[in-house]
Amino acid sequence: MGADMLIASLAIRKGKTARQTRRNIKTQLAAADRRINAARSVDELGHYREYYLPEHASSGPSMADIKKILLDDLAEVRSALLGYHREAELIDGGPGIHILVSGGLSWGDDPCRLYTAINRLQTAAVIKDARYA
Repeated sequence: MGADMLIASLAIRKGKTARQTRRNIKTQLAAADRRINAARSVDELGHYREYYLPEHASSGPSMADIKKILLDDLAEVRSALLGYHREAELIDGGPGIHILVSGGLSWGDDPCRLYTAINRLQTAAVIKDARYA
């Protein structure tokens, strides 16, 4: 049994200048923060229930707990997009796009925290990928 290479990515719109790109990133992160805080039930969070909550559990995490997890994930992505993050690289994704990539080798678990954060935020439909927006 060997390891698998797992990659998560998130595309962000480039601005005409670095300042505009940072503004675009901050705008997208603020919108994701609002979506998380506005959610009143897990059913408003895309496929979160399907992928992250146990099927037959009589009680799962509270909505407040889920929001905390997602807000922590958003902070992880914010650090990667606006600062330095050792588990990430921001690469050119073609005309008008930057792509945040993260991942690594997996032996049955997620390869790194940022990989998990990107996937969970996209599964919950709170952060928009510019390639599909």
